[in-house]
Amino acid sequence: MKSIRMKITAAIVDTMDGVNRTITESADGVSMIAEKIGVAVEKTAEGYEHLRKSEESLDLLKELIEKFSM
Repeated sequence: MKSIRMKITAAIVDTMDGVNRTITESADGVSMIAEKIGVAVEKTAEGYEHLRKSEESLDLLKELIEKFSM
């Protein structure tokens, strides 16, 4: 009887260890995804800033061209 209990207890412990590893790996995966999303957001913001500056430069260039056209 004691041997069966020990086997059952060992099986439960092994299962709990497996669940713990799975949860840890999942948490690590979520952290990596969050980090990549943060980088993507940062790059998007940088891209927007470059676009805004390009539009400003384009507006200035148009003004200069209009001055020479008159």
